[in-house]
Amino acid sequence: VEGRVELWHNSRRAAIVPGQQATLSKTDSGFMLAKADIRQALAWKNGEFRFEKMSIQGIMRQLSRWYEAEVEFKGNVEGAHLSGVFSKTDDIKQLLEVLETTGLVAFQIKGKKITVLSK
Repeated sequence: VEGRVELWHNSRRAAIVPGQQATLSKTDSGFMLAKADIRQALAWKNGEFRFEKMSIQGIMRQLSRWYEAEVEFKGNVEGAHLSGVFSKTDDIKQLLEVLETTGLVAFQIKGKKITVLSK
């Protein structure tokens, strides 16, 4: 958000400033700089889940970690990409009810196990 970060890897060097992100190339050709989504990057600090056109699998991976739940998928949920912002203090049942309003998926909850059903 503020300041400057210097990055080194082997003989490669880069610096990033607010609004930028860096990734190291797989071929070790150096760092690739790009514009960063600051709201997404700081969501964890602000106590938020922030999903931007994220697959339902990606969303459920984050939710399962945060709420310590097991997730199972039934049916084809490929192609279900959703966006939204939720507080991490929200009850998971409320959050899943909102996701169900998309008409793309449904959920069954039994204890700590969540089953994602395609619609």
